[in-house]
Amino acid sequence: MQGENMVSIRGGNRRKILLSLKNMQYSRTDLARKLTLTNAAVTILTNQMIKENLLIEVGSRVSDVKKHGRKEILLDINKDYAYSMGVIISSNYFQIGIANLKCEVLISETHSFEPPVSAYDILEKIKDHMIEIIWKHNFSRDKFIGLGFSITGLIKDKELGVVNDSYGAWIEKDVPVKRILEEYFSLTVYLESYVKNLSLAEFMGKNIDNIMFFDYTDTAELSIWSGGNVYPGFNNRSGMVSHMIIDYEGEKNCPTCGNKGCVNMLISNFALQRLISKEFMNGEIPELYEKYEGKLKKVTIYDIFSLYEKYDFINKIMQDTVKYLAIIIINIQRMLDFNYLVLYGQSFKLKAFFDLLKEEIRKRNKENIVLKLSSLDTEVSVVGPASSVIFNKFYLTGGDID
Repeated sequence: MQGENMVSIRGGNRRKILLSLKNMQYSRTDLARKLTLTNAAVTILTNQMIKENLLIEVGSRVSDVKKHGRKEILLDINKDYAYSMGVIISSNYFQIGIANLKCEVLISETHSFEPPVSAYDILEKIKDHMIEIIWKHNFSRDKFIGLGFSITGLIKDKELGVVNDSYGAWIEKDVPVKRILEEYFSLTVYLESYVKNLSLAEFMGKNIDNIMFFDYTDTAELSIWSGGNVYPGFNNRSGMVSHMIIDYEGEKNCPTCGNKGCVNMLISNFALQRLISKEFMNGEIPELYEKYEGKLKKVTIYDIFSLYEKYDFINKIMQDTVKYLAIIIINIQRMLDFNYLVLYGQSFKLKAFFDLLKEEIRKRNKENIVLKLSSLDTEVSVVGPASSVIFNKFYLTGGDID
């Protein structure tokens, strides 16, 4: 029993060291002070991790603690020791990529499609494109430790890896994604919601609590962080604001939740496509019509709002969308009393959109709500699922990836 406890403590300390080095280089003395461990313990652990090629020494600096200006050796993660694959499926495109152990996406590709399509055809294309990337960029297959998968739809069973509803991306229900991809790549596949994986990529290795991560890419979704971890909810469905009812006068019933006036039916990608459909099909938005060769279902939310200055009807759609987003965020704040909200999505990078949202919240809410833009690249969302693999297989295990 004592031996088991020592192994557990050792593994826990290795995990803390790796997470500390995720976002910053530290000396052994720094780590000992940060983790409240002895210098001797940190030296033993890090020397062993260097032997295992998990850590590397990357230079030195003059110590601000030791006398006589003695130099300290800085440590970092050997980020190219192993890699992960990432896959996301959105309502009208999929993105694949490869990331290193510091969750830096080295290569990514985005492929659009016109929904709905066959899930099995899409997964087959993902396999072919991923294999092509590996071959083209000379990655060694034995250096991959897993594949992360995210979807904006509903995951029925995370452990079995069954996607119940893709929110219109593909035709089939209850698709065994995990089994299919594991057969393709002979790797462990990790399934998680789009927004939860993105929030993990945002917050991994950071000491945060009571923070919300809000994504508006395909639809509005939320990831709740408490005690340094994602709060999953009883059925792993926490933060599903996409089916929150925000307008009881809504015209159409949602095909997923069955209700009128839910977020999905008012401000999701397909909802906005419906709002511009007449002008689009009449060729009155030539920029988008030509870009997507007349295929409306390939148009993204950002595509639409990026033209707000040129078309009055798009400006009106943007203003209505921002009002709904403000209502959602205010309600979330009143329910969860969060510290601050991190916003992810290309639309938030539009200054006019972001400023309008802040103003709308100020008008409707007496209390100040702190909004921060995500540090993640909104065009490389595949960092989310790729990070999920790295977190579970590398950081949580203390580097024991075998």
